[in-house]
Amino acid sequence: MHDDFSVNYERVQAQAEHLAKLGVRGVFVGGTTGE
Repeated sequence: MHDDFSVNYERVQAQAEHLAKLGVRGVFVGGTTGE
């Protein structure tokens, strides 16, 4: 996220690539754990 609270799409891409390298097969964007 940028200082103005807009989405930093470059970081989103980097995070997705990192998770994929770790073997993560899916994400739930905007999800909740219900806690």
